[in-house]
Amino acid sequence: MSEQQKNKNNLDGNLDNRKYFSVLLKLLPIVLIVVLIGFYFALHTSEPEFKNKTEELLYSKTNHPKYVIVIKDNFQRQKKIEKFNQDNNIVDEPSVVKEAVKIEEEIIQKPEVPEVRFDDNSGRYSYPRKFQKDIDDYKPSVNNNLLPVPKNIDEIIALTPSVDNLGPKPSYSVLRNTDPLETMQENSKGYLLPKISDKGHKPWMIYSKEIDVPKKFHKVVVIIKNMGVNKKYTEAAINSMPENTTFSFNPYAIDLVNTISEARNNGHETYLDLLLEPKDYPINDIGDLGITTLDNLSRNLEILDKNMNVNAAYGGFISNRGGNFVDDEKKMMALYQALADRGLLFVDGSGGKAVVVPQKLKLAHRVADLVIDNNLYREAIIEKLRYAEELATHYGDVLIIIEPKPVTMVLIKEWIASFSTPVEDDKDVTYEKPFMLVPVSSVVNE
Repeated sequence: MSEQQKNKNNLDGNLDNRKYFSVLLKLLPIVLIVVLIGFYFALHTSEPEFKNKTEELLYSKTNHPKYVIVIKDNFQRQKKIEKFNQDNNIVDEPSVVKEAVKIEEEIIQKPEVPEVRFDDNSGRYSYPRKFQKDIDDYKPSVNNNLLPVPKNIDEIIALTPSVDNLGPKPSYSVLRNTDPLETMQENSKGYLLPKISDKGHKPWMIYSKEIDVPKKFHKVVVIIKNMGVNKKYTEAAINSMPENTTFSFNPYAIDLVNTISEARNNGHETYLDLLLEPKDYPINDIGDLGITTLDNLSRNLEILDKNMNVNAAYGGFISNRGGNFVDDEKKMMALYQALADRGLLFVDGSGGKAVVVPQKLKLAHRVADLVIDNNLYREAIIEKLRYAEELATHYGDVLIIIEPKPVTMVLIKEWIASFSTPVEDDKDVTYEKPFMLVPVSSVVNE
């Protein structure tokens, strides 16, 4: 082979090597990508995103639980007791162990009954309204063992408050005038509004329920506001709560007229919620039927007419926590005047400072003593009801406003059932709980 032929073969070999090397360089990124993808899937397949079902419920971005139930850790509690025994050289003395539990769990102290004051304008004894906030802010620091610790899911479900636990309704009597009377209504500016009859009868009196209370007993009023929004809870309240429980219906409630009639057929006085501008407005939006400080008096009275335009037998209005509006005395006075002119009753449910109603207006009114619509811990509600008993004993009556929440209604019904039953000849009788549930018309001032 000639030298020229050898050089040509070497040159061809070098070209072939370069081609192979060029192909390898092009394939290398593809191989690396395939390896990385395989490693990624292998890693995520071998390691689950969540360790268990609980973590998936709590941390999954696509699945948010409505409720998270936390079961008390009795093991940690027992460890604290053992440490207490060890620190105090206690071998096994039950009485001292109980003291350790008492120290750990803290006994909840009752709030003191505030100083009595007499209001010349309302003609009723009252107390500083700041105590409503004290009650609102009350929160037990521990479970306090008012309920047993659930051991499994069945016990958790059994102990969860439900309107199904309200039980049957006690005996009741149908209210008079379950439907509105034509003599108590008039057409005005396109609205059907309540009015004082030609004979001077006022709607709040005509649609009220008369009840006799024994001398030794104190009056307890329970108003359930915001009725009609949740159909299930509304039906449960109508069909299960004691007859003298007072109902107040949300202006946006569905089938308002028929629901009010049904409630009266089940022995309940009926009223309407009046949505006044709250402190957190407009975050807490009260809608087109809400009365705000932003509107002038004429507009507010027009909205009041829209609220009154309900063809049903109702005796007046129960206000919400309308803090901002209640602070505007001028607008509150205009509201009072409009309600008084139509013979309606008004309950201030703001849970704070109230504008005093002048006697000359002749407006049937009352300020709620306790508003239980937040901080709905079982223990907190029970403590508020204990406080309500103190107020009723001290002043002769107490007015409580709640919402149709399962836990609240169940506890309220149990509390009412604990009241003493009056006997005919009770001269020498001492009642343990001398309280009687009465409708709101029984405790208003005019």
